[in-house]
Amino acid sequence: MVRTLHSGTKIWADQATALAQWTQRYLVNRSDLWQAWVAKSWWSNQIESREVRGLLSERRIIEHFAATNSTQLLAVHSSSLQQTTRWLAILVERQGKNDPVTPGVNFQAILIWFEMLESMGFRPILEDTDGAGGYRLLVPFNTPVSLDHIGRFSQEVVSGYANHGLQVPPRILPAPLGTTDYGRGNWLRLPGHHPTRNHYSRLWSGSHWLKCEETVDALLLATPSPAQFIRTSKPKVARIEPPI
Repeated sequence: MVRTLHSGTKIWADQATALAQWTQRYLVNRSDLWQAWVAKSWWSNQIESREVRGLLSERRIIEHFAATNSTQLLAVHSSSLQQTTRWLAILVERQGKNDPVTPGVNFQAILIWFEMLESMGFRPILEDTDGAGGYRLLVPFNTPVSLDHIGRFSQEVVSGYANHGLQVPPRILPAPLGTTDYGRGNWLRLPGHHPTRNHYSRLWSGSHWLKCEETVDALLLATPSPAQFIRTSKPKVARIEPPI
């Protein structure tokens, strides 16, 4: 549904330029191909995502963070033409209304991986993406990483997903080579407002969820992880009991 955004809009809009610059520095793999949300038809209030070919300018990214309507939101591609990426994302999402896995279980699983990556020297960003049990780990790197290296590493990180109560593996971006997700749906929706829910991204502090203004500040202070850790670190599957 095309929605007019409201709660938290000014907080994100006030920092839209700084957020766009941070995005260009750490998240944009390609500036010639991106994804936007558009109305399905001129008479419809339903929206859908569509691929856009053309320059992804700083001005357009600013529009995303200052959005007052869901059709101003966007997503960036997960890899470059050189088959590299500037980030890794791990997503745990609700599998429909009848999903037996609760939001609490989803959070515990993503928190385990958050703490695992932190223990390995990475600087993961843990985000509540939709306020309904959807969570995302985002790890920007200081230099681009090959899809081959990031694919092997990410699959090792999430290999124990069933031990954490999940019935399906989390979604990984970029999708590892050889998996069913490879080559399709490789889009990272930028932090900010959700396209169809009245929810702004919240970041995890390490002990609690940050408020809207704190989330924006924390995102702007987030720094990339050393790319060489992908080749030198070995994920160790361990169950970590998270705080309530």
